[in-house]
Amino acid sequence: MMVAVLTKDATATLAGAQHLRDYYAKRGEQASAEHWQSCYLDHVNRLRVRQRDSNRLLLSDTFVSHGLDPEDLEKFVAQLRTVKKLRGAYLARKLIPDCPDERLYVLGIKSAGFLRLHSRDRAGEVVSFVREQVTFPGAALIIDVEGTNYKFGRKLRRVTGSKII
Repeated sequence: MMVAVLTKDATATLAGAQHLRDYYAKRGEQASAEHWQSCYLDHVNRLRVRQRDSNRLLLSDTFVSHGLDPEDLEKFVAQLRTVKKLRGAYLARKLIPDCPDERLYVLGIKSAGFLRLHSRDRAGEVVSFVREQVTFPGAALIIDVEGTNYKFGRKLRRVTGSKII
């Protein structure tokens, strides 16, 4: 029965594998204890990879449409429109290979208007304000898509429906 719970509920996997490992070790069933130790370590490694992928952005990452329904998108865009110095925004979702169902949004922002030079300070202010004041529909990474990050902007622009401002 506990095995069925572990396969259905990913949050219970770590604790459950530990308990089963300890249970079988106390009973002297070394093979079963080693099996659950292996399951525990596999899950820990998958979590590390997922966290690493969720905390960094690479040009080799795959981006897809954000998939927000129109109401949620409108609320989000309304919040972004209150940010001073924000001149453009792109919203997409990063695909995490091990967790295709996980929604990790990527918000690319532009702070330089037409014929204005990029300012790292201005971009930093905008990113900080967005991070503190805007409520995201899920986990998100925010990146300035100008200056040295212009290639991320190019990649985000290619995603259908990504330009939201």
